[in-house]
Amino acid sequence: MDMTRRDFVHAGIATASVAALSSLGGMAARAAPPRHKIKRGVATYSYQEDVMVKQMSVEDMFREMSDIGAYGFECIAEMMVPDFPNPSNAWIDQWHGWVDQYQLVPCAYTQFIDSMRTKHHNLTVEEGVQTMLRDFRLAKRLGIPKIRCLIGTPVDILEATLPYLEKNDMWIGVELHAPIRIDGPLMARLLKISEKSDRFGFVPDFSIFQNAPNPFLRDRLIRDGLLTHAAAMYIENSWENHVSQAKVVAEVAKMKGPPTSTNYVQTVYGIATQNPRDLIPFMSKCRHIHGKTWGLTENCVDPAIDLTPVVAALIEGGYDGIIATEYEGQRMMDDIMPFSAMEMVRRHHVMQRRLLGEI
Repeated sequence: MDMTRRDFVHAGIATASVAALSSLGGMAARAAPPRHKIKRGVATYSYQEDVMVKQMSVEDMFREMSDIGAYGFECIAEMMVPDFPNPSNAWIDQWHGWVDQYQLVPCAYTQFIDSMRTKHHNLTVEEGVQTMLRDFRLAKRLGIPKIRCLIGTPVDILEATLPYLEKNDMWIGVELHAPIRIDGPLMARLLKISEKSDRFGFVPDFSIFQNAPNPFLRDRLIRDGLLTHAAAMYIENSWENHVSQAKVVAEVAKMKGPPTSTNYVQTVYGIATQNPRDLIPFMSKCRHIHGKTWGLTENCVDPAIDLTPVVAALIEGGYDGIIATEYEGQRMMDDIMPFSAMEMVRRHHVMQRRLLGEI
């Protein structure tokens, strides 16, 4: 008999990762090693597909995060909060009950400015500020002190929000997400804004440290008939050996296979690994981190993002906060592994435990 996602949630089943995580002892094992202040967490976006199809509830997420020994989590309010942005007081009480019961810290709130949500105009700066303040109010009701803003949030709205941070006892961090460069012009502008307030900073996303092609995406494209294995291997080998992109596009176009194979050239050649040590000069402005992953092997290794130098740089820079695992590989795996979210988040935490010296 086939197991539903809800059966999977309540059974607490995980394949490669369950043995390694079992030694955590659930909520008991949360103390970070003394050599650093980094703690493990989860971005609840990781479970969004299971929530969308109503096979995972808000409490199920709390239960799962607690079970893997997460210290804290990042809230996606539109996904988790009924009657957003004005949930009932009774539901807010239930939320705080779960926080206490599962001993989890709500560390960050994801804010979507949604500047194009009307058909008639993009939000004005004032409308954007009011949207931000709306989310401040909800975050405070949820007991969340930090706001994560997407990299697409208009800079003028971010700057106009600065005067409200102290008054609302709130910190906001802009996500540093690929393809944004740590040494690029947008980052330079944001750094100038951060000099005006210690309540304004950054949320590095591990996508900026991708250092190899994503095999989960590649294999899904092959299964869907959009790419051939031969073309994929040629593209990846050419990228690794610094063959020009134009030449690779021309060669792939000559191969037998779907014309969409050339799209994978742009995907692979778009990888631009950044140096994690470049975060160190402004590490004190980074108070939340997105642990992006598209999936891990059964040995709990991320084949696309090597975190070994990243974690080393975070420790050296004195990062004090959580790494919130953000699994984004659902649509790459749902045809062959429909329960991928729980398993991949667990694998990511096994990997983090190794790198953080917990095991």
